[in-house]
Amino acid sequence: MGNYFFLIEAELPIRHVLLQGAIEEVTALGCKVRVLGSFPYHYYRERQTALRN
Repeated sequence: MGNYFFLIEAELPIRHVLLQGAIEEVTALGCKVRVLGSFPYHYYRERQTALRN
């Protein structure tokens, strides 16, 4: 019943396997996906440790 737009922001590099898998899943559902951009990031040591656990 119309057009819907969703914006998703993720703290992952654009080439990360999980992000690429999510994009493929959404595309497989028949939705159009457009990456608006990405930017460099830096995780602090505490953040990296938390992500591994």
